[in-house]
Amino acid sequence: MDTYDGTGAPPYSPMMLLSLVIFAYINGVYSCRGIVDALKYDVRYMWICGGKRLSFATINRFRTNTSVPWDNT
Repeated sequence: MDTYDGTGAPPYSPMMLLSLVIFAYINGVYSCRGIVDALKYDVRYMWICGGKRLSFATINRFRTNTSVPWDNT
């Protein structure tokens, strides 16, 4: 069974999402909503995402569905 059904917008790059989360953690931003707020006002976060606007749910799904041990940071 495929994860994506082929409809809707193309998926975000996992490497971009991982880079975003790691950069946020390095800068002391740990919540998904905090990362989304940084995406609105901090050009460094905007650059990592290529100007794309992400929702907190997208970031949360990425953190939940990857096998990286986020709690051990």
